[in-house]
This record gives sequence, C-alpha cells and structure tokens, in this order.
Amino acid sequence: WTLSDATSNTPNGPDIFKFLNQPQSQTINDGSDVTFSCNAINGLQSSIRYTWYRLSRVKIPPEENNNLGITDNTITVINVSKTDDRFLFQCCAESAGQIIFSDVAKVTIDYFEFTGSTLSKHIEIVD
Repeated sequence: WTLSDATSNTPNGPDIFKFLNQPQSQTINDGSDVTFSCNAINGLQSSIRYTWYRLSRVKIPPEENNNLGITDNTITVINVSKTDDRFLFQCCAESAGQIIFSDVAKVTIDYFEFTGSTLSKHIEIVD
C-alpha cells in the first residue's frame, strides 16, 4: 500500500485504485524518441481516464503536441534534444471520482559535442 493508492475503505477492498505500472526514468541518445507509459487498476472495474503532465503538473494542451504522441496511457516524445524543455513527465489516472498521480519520470540525455577539434561525450541529467 503506497501513497499512490486511493481507497475509501481498506487497502485490499473493492475500492482500491492504484498504479500497476508507472513511467520509468530513461537514458536516451540526443535525437532519439522516448516513450513513457502507465497502467492503473481499480476494484470497481469502472473506466480509467489518463492525462499526462510535464514538469510541475502542467497539463499538456493538444496544441503543444507537435513532437508528442499521446494515446491514453502512453506518451512518446519524438526527437528529444538537450534543449527540449519537456523532460519530466507524470501520469494522472482518474476513475469514479478518484485521482492518483504516478511517480515522475526523468530523461537522461547522452550526447556528443565537438569543441574545436575535440569530440566530447556528455551526459545531461535533466531533473
């Protein structure tokens, strides 16, 4: 039983609402795509609606989805770069009047950079 669980009676009762899978932090190469997913379950078997947030629980509006692919409980960021500002993602699940938030997933970008005639490898952790 964790803080991600929402219940009205007991931790194992029919009203349990929790994440089975949460988005996981990943290390990717600059220019790659990254996909996060989440999956929740509730004991009432009612439908679950998923919403994705970036950074400080700012809902991702549809007009800003130019490099995002969102399908229900999965989000893909296309062509991630070190200058992209969408590195922290969180899933929200809503069902039967209950809302739970997943852990925050972070992206670590592995990239190479030329400085003069030297090729250097960098790892940028975005948090």
